[in-house]
Amino acid sequence: MLRLSRNFFETLTTIPDDACSFDKACAACKYEGRKCTKSCPLAPFFPQEEQEQQEQVLNAPNIMDYDITMMIKAVEECQRDIELHNRIFRARSCTFDPLSGVYNIMSDLRCKIHCLQADLNLAHQQLIMYHSLGQQNISREGDLLEQQNQEIQMLEQIRKLKLEK
Repeated sequence: MLRLSRNFFETLTTIPDDACSFDKACAACKYEGRKCTKSCPLAPFFPQEEQEQQEQVLNAPNIMDYDITMMIKAVEECQRDIELHNRIFRARSCTFDPLSGVYNIMSDLRCKIHCLQADLNLAHQQLIMYHSLGQQNISREGDLLEQQNQEIQMLEQIRKLKLEK
């Protein structure tokens, strides 16, 4: 039977059930120089097959700089997977960008959210405009197009102002 290893970089690899046995330590146990058991909580996160990649994570400063098993025991059981995924993600982002690490990723995502929110607001305003124009039942097409263009320009200016903030 196989189970999937978990990571944030969407590279799924299969790990045999006996991957963490007495002769084969997971990357975390090998890094810490201890024997790995079949019930090792770190084995799904640090498979031996990805040892070089995992050593980068384990060597990341201020991320994995203390006993990982102690950290796992300190966290509630329902939060352990999330905490370990979070630490692994932060460590890997620090190996790709040692200066800013996770900050650049978060900053990019925040910017994308603001842009998408502005687009959504613009679309919502246009929907309101078209709905109100339909209710007014304006008969002259020239006036309607001119009014729509003016309102669209106004909404785009508002969007640009929001993006500059």
